[in-house]
Amino acid sequence: MALEFVRFRLNQTNSNSLCFRLSFRENRIPPFPDKLYQKDAAERDIRALHGVVGVSNQISLKPRANAGDIADSIRQALHRSRFDPATISVTARGGHVHLTGTAHSWSDRQLASATAWAAPGATGVQNDITVL
Repeated sequence: MALEFVRFRLNQTNSNSLCFRLSFRENRIPPFPDKLYQKDAAERDIRALHGVVGVSNQISLKPRANAGDIADSIRQALHRSRFDPATISVTARGGHVHLTGTAHSWSDRQLASATAWAAPGATGVQNDITVL
């Protein structure tokens, strides 16, 4: 019953490539969705099951775009927000994104990070934006 519930919830996140192994004492969720929300949803759903005592989330995100496309899409999204393109630098290597520059508030810094995570192909974000 619990396994069917997990399959149902995972299918709702369109993450057909998720594999997971359930054991008596521990749940492990290996690979490979392409969006962070799918990884988080799988962990949250399994953690909520009755009798689960721990979750080791080993899901790796699979990049879908090349690094240049990822960085460009993040720059464009930041520009559409209220950010001046001259204040934040975006670099990407593989799916890992590195943000540097300045922001006016902590909420702006968090918004930049969330924007980077939302980019297709982003598998990790290092946010080194300084708040002025």
